[in-house]
Amino acid sequence: MTESTSSLSREEALYAVCLLAAFADGGASDDERKELKRIGESILPPEMHPASIYQQVLLRKVDTRRAAQGLDSPEWRQLAYEMAI
Repeated sequence: MTESTSSLSREEALYAVCLLAAFADGGASDDERKELKRIGESILPPEMHPASIYQQVLLRKVDTRRAAQGLDSPEWRQLAYEMAI
């Protein structure tokens, strides 16, 4: 993901959904931040940087619609749902 208009990979989209869900309540504890970092590091390939997606979400360059577009199968959508709750 290099531009705000480029499409997200499945992994980026999944991580974006996790971030969007975490930020929905307006708060973020240190424990929540650590867990988000752990999730990003576990689902993203090494060449993808969790901080980049984190920044895109915070700057509202990625919204739920764009993130959902990257989840191109029922399995990926189910995984995103499970991780978001």
